[in-house]
Amino acid sequence: MSLIILSLTEETIPVIIELSTTKDIWDALVTAFLSSSNNRIRNLHMQLQNQKQDGLGITQYLHKTKLLIDELADAGRPICIPDQKIDMFKGLQSEFKDIITTLSACQEPFTFGECLNLLLSHEFIHGQALSSLSISPSPMSDSTRNLSANISQCPTQNERHYNNNSYRR
Repeated sequence: MSLIILSLTEETIPVIIELSTTKDIWDALVTAFLSSSNNRIRNLHMQLQNQKQDGLGITQYLHKTKLLIDELADAGRPICIPDQKIDMFKGLQSEFKDIITTLSACQEPFTFGECLNLLLSHEFIHGQALSSLSISPSPMSDSTRNLSANISQCPTQNERHYNNNSYRR
């Protein structure tokens, strides 16, 4: 009993002040902390259910969602993989509806990183990433001129195809 009492903080001592047995002290502590733990779990579930991408980028949104999922697991309430996918997808903006349908139909489980990469690719392909990109003109340095000259000398896809076929003769 003395070990339990010594390990308590000033805030928790009032919970056990009138108790005399180790079992009573333990039961009172479990009850006190279990209710706060249940409130925390309920709060995490509510945050996860209300999670929306809104103005967040896809990376920020998914990391925020994954953090809530991980916190629930740490609190002893892990969420199964199919439900994790649902929780990640439901708060995404409408631009992701087509890929969400495809990813939801996947029978093979995929990792958080794979999901993030697929959604980032989708975002990039559909121009969301490019719309925020601004290019300002700047004077070309010698290395930039050399690079652009080298790029302009690269063969086109048709030239590469022709060259590859000419070696096979």
